[in-house]
Amino acid sequence: TNSNFINTSLGVGAHTISLKVQDNKGEWSTVVSQVITVSSLPLAMAGNDVTTTPNTPVQFNGVGTYGSGTIINYEWDFDGDGIYAWSGPNGATSYIYNNEGTYTAVLRITTNDGFTAIDARTITVSHTGDSGGGDDSDSGLPALSLAATMAAVAIIALSRRR
Repeated sequence: TNSNFINTSLGVGAHTISLKVQDNKGEWSTVVSQVITVSSLPLAMAGNDVTTTPNTPVQFNGVGTYGSGTIINYEWDFDGDGIYAWSGPNGATSYIYNNEGTYTAVLRITTNDGFTAIDARTITVSHTGDSGGGDDSDSGLPALSLAATMAAVAIIALSRRR
């Protein structure tokens, strides 16, 4: 009932694809065969793992290779939930993680022959310098012990001027 089909499970090598059809009277045609050679499978490369802070754009520059044809689509699943939230003709985009955590970003490429390949990278999002026990206000003020030390040095310097 279909004149076209897609098979994405072929490995590297030569494959014979055969076709015969049946008409409405139940008669079969002669078999027609064609050899298809897959010289390479696609390879996706998501990039290096990265550590960032919340609300900071993360650059994604995924690439793919495919010696037997072309890559027609790049997709990103930014948090490993199986939902590819972004797709386009190349693997370059950016994404902002709002919350701390460790995320698995997955790149999936699709070729003109219907093959797919995936690769992943880990995105770690945390507040800079946060040891896990302090508050997250990140006001930019020095720690109290450092401020007290600086005040003491200033007082000593002023008292020597007298």
